[in-house]
Amino acid sequence: PQQATVLSHIDAAVLRMSLSAVPNRGLTSQAAFFKIGKQQQRPNAAPQDLEQLPWFGKDAGQQQASVALAFGIASAAGSLVALQATRPRTTRATGRSARVVVASLNNAPCQACGTSSMTEIVDTEIDKKDVTFTLSVSNLPSKVGVLLLNIGTPATTAVDDVRDYLGRFLGDNRVIDIQPSWLKTCVLQVLLNTRPQKSAENYKRIWDPKRGSPLQFHTEDLAAGLQRHLGDEYVVRIGFQYSEPFTGDALESLVNERVSQVIVVPMFPHYASGTCGTTLAAVYERAAQMYCVPPITAVQPFFDNSSFLEAQVGLIRDAIGPRGEEVDHILFSFHGLPVTQCTSAHQDGSTCDTNCARRFDEGNKNCYRAQCHETARLLAKELDLDTDRCSVAFQSRLTLRGTVEWIRPYTDDAFESLAKKGVKRLAVVAPSFTADCIETLEELGITGREQFLEAGGEELVVVPCVNASKPWITGLAQIVRDQVPRAVNLYS
Repeated sequence: PQQATVLSHIDAAVLRMSLSAVPNRGLTSQAAFFKIGKQQQRPNAAPQDLEQLPWFGKDAGQQQASVALAFGIASAAGSLVALQATRPRTTRATGRSARVVVASLNNAPCQACGTSSMTEIVDTEIDKKDVTFTLSVSNLPSKVGVLLLNIGTPATTAVDDVRDYLGRFLGDNRVIDIQPSWLKTCVLQVLLNTRPQKSAENYKRIWDPKRGSPLQFHTEDLAAGLQRHLGDEYVVRIGFQYSEPFTGDALESLVNERVSQVIVVPMFPHYASGTCGTTLAAVYERAAQMYCVPPITAVQPFFDNSSFLEAQVGLIRDAIGPRGEEVDHILFSFHGLPVTQCTSAHQDGSTCDTNCARRFDEGNKNCYRAQCHETARLLAKELDLDTDRCSVAFQSRLTLRGTVEWIRPYTDDAFESLAKKGVKRLAVVAPSFTADCIETLEELGITGREQFLEAGGEELVVVPCVNASKPWITGLAQIVRDQVPRAVNLYS
């Protein structure tokens, strides 16, 4: 009955609530005001009738209140705002004067992880006819964590290091899904007995003598540039799926920084279970093992995001001129994927086939092949390219001696066919990669160039990935900021 009386008084009052969730500073203030009448005064303790409430306690106005109570009051006020939105904006109280809870919350960090603290929360002004209730929350964690996810890279070009990396990579069921498990083990053993030697040689061809793995240092440069651009109110970290720094460890380091939110960014423009899916799974699996974790927000695939497309368009123009006038043809080469994985992403029960090159709708919007073709269309439109001067192909297939069907056409086949059709100067763009790596630098830039020249071509121009370019740092910063809650103000 006493609680109902208090709520009835609040419901009868005029409510104005301002919620300020300022970007980069966490929840800095919450305020709710209840006004009745004119004159005001400040009490030093809670009204006696409220002191008797079972959840309030004796001398509660001078005691430390729980964090749960403070947020409970704010939540109730927020719910009241929604109800009042459909009601008249002014309401005069009648009958008895309203009474409100007065409490002082001193610094009270979360005992589990220390991620929350509050100071001097509640302030009231009260008179026989006039009540003002103010709740402000301050000193909450002010930094936002940003976790850039990628698959990783071997530690060195030594065969053993390459084998360790490939073992983790190829052993991931989201990358190679073979059932039953004993058959997967047999296939993996065969691959790890033959593939590391060749891969190690390919890594040596693109390894920087001072900085090492291109994917590693391009990602580090991006993280550093993003940190500078976002400022001290963000904490940027790198997480690799199959090499150090591992994703789970990077997430834990952000939590230890007491960030108020973690924004995870899979550095893959298009969705695939073996890239976005597996890196996000690693984040959530580690989070499930931790006692206290801040809110986690995942950036969606950005294959059609203007920030990504504009950064890529600028690099293409720099390499081949306006409208690609410095080359005969532009080939958009995307990483390949098994057809079955593409089909699994269809929401309408349809099968991924060549129609996905022309169709992009609700039914196949998560299909990797459909997303890749959509990116190619958007880039071609922005570059004002003639449709007969550009095409799409897929690289880096692992067909396991023809037992697994991958999406076509294949990039290496396209090199040969385009050269035979008379294309002399060919540009190749790899929009499914955000950082140059073995697939772009060696497979396209070295082996691909050799294939094109042997087939009769004269020049192959490999357009760089967005890497840590200034336009991409700026664009990615905007993508990150879009994930942070903005200020909300509700007035009567």
